[in-house]
Amino acid sequence: MDNNCENKCSSDEMSGLTKEEEIEFVIRNIRKYFANIEKKDQIIGLQDKIITKKNIEMLLNITFMDGIDCVYNILDMYQCPEEFSAIASNLLDWEIDFLNNMLNECSFMGIPKQFSIGLIILNLEYYYCSKMILKKQKEGIDVGEERQLRDPIFIG
Repeated sequence: MDNNCENKCSSDEMSGLTKEEEIEFVIRNIRKYFANIEKKDQIIGLQDKIITKKNIEMLLNITFMDGIDCVYNILDMYQCPEEFSAIASNLLDWEIDFLNNMLNECSFMGIPKQFSIGLIILNLEYYYCSKMILKKQKEGIDVGEERQLRDPIFIG
């Protein structure tokens, strides 16, 4: 990818990019976003599992509002995680604080706004929710109808 593309991409100006350059840019942002998770939890291959044609197309096409709906639908399948239990007792819904924290992480990492909600969805589907289910199973808690949305990487 040439410097012209790099400059366009870094300023969120994707309008002049070819389809191949858009795909390369999306892949770079997937790798940037999930590199931290892989390193922190010593997961191998999470990025490669997530980089699929379907996921790239989702990141290129999802609107922020549709993404918000999707995030809430995913989070509604789970009970409030421990780290948000204090928030859950307040008027503020834990899902709002969770999403706000995730959006702030994306901003801190320099993820373009148009990809942040899609990357959060992928995080939930492939990593976060799977981690919550595995934790419950290890504690002997019946996960009932909770399910993995896609073929996740289980950590342990």
